[in-house]
Amino acid sequence: MMNSWENININERVRLYTNGFKALTKTVPKAQVLSTVDNSDNVSDTIYVLSVSDHLLSNYKPHKPEYWKGQNDWSVFKSNYSNKYFSLLWGDNYTKKCDDLPFLCKVRLIEQPGTRVLMRFNYNRHWGFVDSVRKIRNYDNFKNKKSIIHWRGSTTRDKQRSIAVSKYFDNKLCDIAFSKVCQNFKLDKPEHCKNKTTPQEMLMNKYLLSIDGNDKASDINWKLACDSLVFMSSPKYESWLMETKLEPWVHYVPVEKDYSDLIEKYHWAEKNQDKCVQIIKNANLFMDSNFGDMKKEKEIEHLVLKYYLDNLNIKLE
Repeated sequence: MMNSWENININERVRLYTNGFKALTKTVPKAQVLSTVDNSDNVSDTIYVLSVSDHLLSNYKPHKPEYWKGQNDWSVFKSNYSNKYFSLLWGDNYTKKCDDLPFLCKVRLIEQPGTRVLMRFNYNRHWGFVDSVRKIRNYDNFKNKKSIIHWRGSTTRDKQRSIAVSKYFDNKLCDIAFSKVCQNFKLDKPEHCKNKTTPQEMLMNKYLLSIDGNDKASDINWKLACDSLVFMSSPKYESWLMETKLEPWVHYVPVEKDYSDLIEKYHWAEKNQDKCVQIIKNANLFMDSNFGDMKKEKEIEHLVLKYYLDNLNIKLE
């Protein structure tokens, strides 16, 4: 029998991404509609109101085209939706609200989904390595990898990364450090920032830690698709990845948010190598069965936008 998290039905995925919001009409000031001058959406963490005809179907060039416009063909919306308007959030902000106006975005809080409708935004950043690591899986080689918990990443506003680095930077069972200091972050110790490692180098380790940043961890998608074992705390955010469908001890090894049990979980993994490989295979199956068909992914994104436009009528005043 197929697992509940395997090859999830298209209609169920559309319901999940849209959060099933009810049909409504919203009136917004005409001045709130984004200018059609190229790059006018260049303020991060901002909710914009856009025109389907003037922004989505036209030659309008967003500040970052690949973030929301460039990963799909939207011409299917020309016939019936060219007179419609939509709203989207560009950036990593997960607390931004817009009254009760549903808006398209990359991520939302699992416990407070609000009116956020999930799309495959910032595709290259979050999905770019998935196919690459999928092609080089070798479960038989797991035993030959280094028995190390590895993590690299930038400093962020969230404290979770600094907790992990401060606790385990000097631990011989771990290789956990920052690779870049940004956002005016002050390191506890200068040595806490080390060399950057590529995904290929990370895959030399049995265990890969994934830690949320300004919102979801940008590495979690490819790490779940690779042949190393993911350690992570329970998901706080939901995205196109459908994090609410992930199960601890099925797709990843769960750790506390303060990482107080990280070494305990390391020793469990060392004593249960066969179970580790099974968890890796489950994670891979989750990724392959749900996101492995690019044509289907684009179709689902079309269906999400169609649901959004069919159920939201934005009027200008």
